[in-house]
Amino acid sequence: MEALKKSVVKQYGEDPKRSNDFGRIVNDRHFARISGYLAAQNENVVFGGESDSKDNYISPTFVLNPDLMSDLMVEEIFGPVLPIVEVDSMQEAKDFVNQREKPLALYLFSQDNQTVEMIKQQTSSGTLCINDAVIFMVNHEMPFGGVGNSGMGCYHGKWGFDTFSHIKPVMHRSFLLTCQSDMHHLQN
Repeated sequence: MEALKKSVVKQYGEDPKRSNDFGRIVNDRHFARISGYLAAQNENVVFGGESDSKDNYISPTFVLNPDLMSDLMVEEIFGPVLPIVEVDSMQEAKDFVNQREKPLALYLFSQDNQTVEMIKQQTSSGTLCINDAVIFMVNHEMPFGGVGNSGMGCYHGKWGFDTFSHIKPVMHRSFLLTCQSDMHHLQN
Protein backbone atom coordinates (compact mmCIF):
# COMPACT_ATOMS: atom_id res chain seq x y z
CA MET A 1 0.00 0.00 0.00
CA GLU A 2 2.83 2.38 0.84
CA ALA A 3 4.53 1.68 -2.49
CA LEU A 4 1.29 2.48 -4.33
CA LYS A 5 0.92 5.77 -2.45
CA LYS A 6 4.54 6.74 -3.19
CA SER A 7 4.00 5.93 -6.86
CA VAL A 8 1.01 8.28 -7.10
CA VAL A 9 2.98 11.09 -5.44
CA LYS A 10 5.96 10.43 -7.73
CA GLN A 11 3.74 10.51 -10.83
CA TYR A 12 1.42 13.41 -9.97
CA GLY A 13 2.99 15.25 -7.01
CA GLU A 14 1.49 15.86 -3.57
CA ASP A 15 -1.63 17.41 -5.13
CA PRO A 16 -2.71 15.48 -8.27
CA LYS A 17 -5.39 18.10 -8.94
CA ARG A 18 -2.62 20.55 -9.85
CA SER A 19 -0.79 18.10 -12.10
CA ASN A 20 -0.97 18.73 -15.84
CA ASP A 21 -0.68 14.97 -16.30
CA PHE A 22 -3.75 13.93 -14.33
CA GLY A 23 -7.00 13.87 -16.30
CA ARG A 24 -10.59 14.53 -15.31
CA ILE A 25 -13.74 12.44 -15.44
CA VAL A 26 -15.24 12.73 -18.92
CA ASN A 27 -18.63 14.21 -17.94
CA ASP A 28 -21.00 15.02 -15.04
CA ARG A 29 -22.88 11.72 -15.32
CA HIS A 30 -19.73 9.64 -14.94
CA PHE A 31 -18.44 11.91 -12.19
CA ALA A 32 -21.68 11.29 -10.25
CA ARG A 33 -21.48 7.54 -10.90
CA ILE A 34 -17.90 7.18 -9.63
CA SER A 35 -18.53 9.58 -6.72
CA GLY A 36 -21.47 7.39 -5.74
CA TYR A 37 -19.26 4.30 -5.74
CA LEU A 38 -16.85 6.08 -3.39
CA ALA A 39 -19.57 7.48 -1.10
CA ALA A 40 -20.89 3.95 -0.54
CA GLN A 41 -17.38 2.78 0.44
CA ASN A 42 -16.26 5.89 2.32
CA GLU A 43 -15.09 4.02 5.43
CA ASN A 44 -12.82 1.83 3.25
CA VAL A 45 -11.01 4.68 1.45
CA VAL A 46 -7.39 4.48 2.56
CA PHE A 47 -5.86 6.98 0.13
CA GLY A 48 -7.26 9.85 -1.90
CA GLY A 49 -11.00 10.20 -2.12
CA GLU A 50 -10.95 13.93 -2.82
CA SER A 51 -13.27 15.26 -5.49
CA ASP A 52 -14.45 18.52 -7.05
CA SER A 53 -17.71 18.41 -9.02
CA LYS A 54 -17.03 21.78 -10.70
CA ASP A 55 -13.92 20.31 -12.29
CA ASN A 56 -15.07 16.64 -12.59
CA TYR A 57 -11.99 15.84 -10.53
CA ILE A 58 -11.58 12.66 -8.51
CA SER A 59 -8.16 12.07 -7.00
CA PRO A 60 -6.32 8.76 -7.32
CA THR A 61 -8.12 6.69 -4.70
CA PHE A 62 -7.51 3.31 -3.06
CA VAL A 63 -10.37 1.43 -1.42
CA LEU A 64 -9.30 -1.40 0.88
CA ASN A 65 -11.55 -4.46 1.14
CA PRO A 66 -14.70 -2.93 -0.35
CA ASP A 67 -18.04 -4.70 -0.06
CA LEU A 68 -17.73 -7.40 -2.72
CA MET A 69 -21.36 -6.96 -3.79
CA SER A 70 -21.10 -3.14 -4.08
CA ASP A 71 -21.30 -1.31 -7.39
CA LEU A 72 -17.59 -0.56 -7.04
CA MET A 73 -16.88 -4.28 -7.29
CA VAL A 74 -19.64 -5.28 -9.71
CA GLU A 75 -19.73 -2.43 -12.24
CA GLU A 76 -16.91 -1.19 -14.44
CA ILE A 77 -15.22 1.82 -12.84
CA PHE A 78 -13.37 3.61 -15.67
CA GLY A 79 -11.98 6.12 -13.20
CA PRO A 80 -9.01 6.69 -10.86
CA VAL A 81 -10.26 4.28 -8.19
CA LEU A 82 -8.38 1.11 -7.27
CA PRO A 83 -10.23 -1.41 -5.11
CA ILE A 84 -7.79 -3.58 -3.15
CA VAL A 85 -9.02 -6.92 -1.86
CA GLU A 86 -6.79 -8.72 0.60
CA VAL A 87 -6.42 -12.49 0.21
CA ASP A 88 -4.38 -15.07 2.11
CA SER A 89 -3.05 -17.10 -0.84
CA MET A 90 -2.69 -17.19 -4.61
CA GLN A 91 -5.30 -19.96 -4.67
CA GLU A 92 -7.74 -17.61 -2.93
CA ALA A 93 -6.84 -14.85 -5.42
CA LYS A 94 -7.40 -17.18 -8.38
CA ASP A 95 -10.72 -18.37 -6.94
CA PHE A 96 -11.77 -14.74 -6.37
CA VAL A 97 -11.21 -13.96 -10.06
CA ASN A 98 -12.90 -17.13 -11.29
CA GLN A 99 -16.03 -16.70 -9.15
CA ARG A 100 -16.92 -13.41 -10.84
CA GLU A 101 -17.59 -12.12 -14.32
CA LYS A 102 -14.46 -12.14 -16.46
CA PRO A 103 -12.47 -8.92 -16.06
CA LEU A 104 -11.45 -6.70 -18.95
CA ALA A 105 -7.90 -6.81 -17.61
CA LEU A 106 -6.20 -8.92 -14.96
CA TYR A 107 -2.96 -7.65 -13.43
CA LEU A 108 -0.49 -9.98 -11.75
CA PHE A 109 2.67 -8.83 -10.01
CA SER A 110 4.89 -11.83 -9.30
CA GLN A 111 8.39 -13.15 -9.85
CA ASP A 112 7.30 -16.72 -9.17
CA ASN A 113 7.03 -18.64 -12.46
CA GLN A 114 4.59 -21.20 -11.01
CA THR A 115 2.25 -18.40 -9.92
CA VAL A 116 2.48 -16.76 -13.33
CA GLU A 117 1.71 -20.04 -15.11
CA MET A 118 -1.20 -20.81 -12.75
CA ILE A 119 -2.83 -17.45 -13.45
CA LYS A 120 -2.16 -17.75 -17.20
CA GLN A 121 -3.66 -21.22 -17.42
CA GLN A 122 -6.44 -21.11 -14.83
CA THR A 123 -8.09 -17.70 -15.26
CA SER A 124 -9.85 -15.94 -18.12
CA SER A 125 -9.75 -12.21 -18.80
CA GLY A 126 -9.70 -9.82 -21.72
CA THR A 127 -6.00 -9.22 -21.14
CA LEU A 128 -3.50 -10.58 -18.63
CA CYS A 129 -0.80 -8.06 -17.79
CA ILE A 130 2.13 -9.36 -15.73
CA ASN A 131 4.34 -7.01 -13.69
CA ASP A 132 2.93 -3.86 -15.27
CA ALA A 133 -0.37 -2.04 -15.50
CA VAL A 134 -2.33 -0.52 -18.38
CA ILE A 135 0.72 -0.43 -20.69
CA PHE A 136 -0.79 -3.12 -22.91
CA MET A 137 -3.43 -0.61 -24.06
CA VAL A 138 -0.83 1.51 -25.84
CA ASN A 139 0.91 -1.39 -27.54
CA HIS A 140 -0.63 -1.55 -31.01
CA GLU A 141 1.28 -4.74 -31.76
CA MET A 142 -1.12 -6.73 -29.57
CA PRO A 143 -4.91 -6.83 -29.46
CA PHE A 144 -6.97 -5.33 -26.66
CA GLY A 145 -10.50 -6.36 -25.80
CA GLY A 146 -12.76 -8.17 -23.40
CA VAL A 147 -14.37 -11.55 -23.03
CA GLY A 148 -17.85 -12.31 -21.71
CA ASN A 149 -19.45 -9.36 -19.89
CA SER A 150 -16.31 -7.24 -20.27
CA GLY A 151 -16.80 -7.08 -24.03
CA MET A 152 -16.28 -9.00 -27.20
CA GLY A 153 -13.69 -8.73 -29.89
CA CYS A 154 -10.22 -7.28 -30.11
CA TYR A 155 -9.14 -3.77 -30.98
CA HIS A 156 -5.93 -2.06 -32.18
CA GLY A 157 -4.58 -2.23 -35.69
CA LYS A 158 -5.75 -5.14 -37.83
CA TRP A 159 -7.62 -6.69 -34.87
CA GLY A 160 -9.85 -3.63 -34.66
CA PHE A 161 -10.43 -3.67 -38.40
CA ASP A 162 -11.38 -7.35 -38.25
CA THR A 163 -13.65 -6.85 -35.22
CA PHE A 164 -15.61 -4.05 -36.87
CA SER A 165 -15.68 -5.63 -40.32
CA HIS A 166 -17.81 -8.50 -41.49
CA ILE A 167 -16.51 -10.90 -44.07
CA LYS A 168 -19.59 -12.19 -45.85
CA PRO A 169 -19.16 -15.76 -47.06
CA VAL A 170 -21.32 -16.54 -50.09
CA MET A 171 -22.04 -20.04 -51.32
CA HIS A 172 -23.86 -20.22 -54.62
CA ARG A 173 -24.76 -23.58 -56.05
CA SER A 174 -25.94 -23.69 -59.66
CA PHE A 175 -29.23 -25.45 -60.38
CA LEU A 176 -27.82 -26.35 -63.78
CA LEU A 177 -25.17 -28.67 -62.35
CA THR A 178 -27.67 -30.25 -60.00
CA CYS A 179 -30.17 -30.88 -62.80
CA GLN A 180 -27.52 -32.28 -65.16
CA SER A 181 -26.25 -34.51 -62.46
CA ASP A 182 -29.75 -35.77 -61.69
CA MET A 183 -30.53 -36.33 -65.37
CA HIS A 184 -27.32 -38.26 -65.86
CA HIS A 185 -28.24 -40.44 -62.94
CA LEU A 186 -31.71 -41.05 -64.34
CA GLN A 187 -30.34 -42.16 -67.74
CA ASN A 188 -28.26 -44.91 -66.18
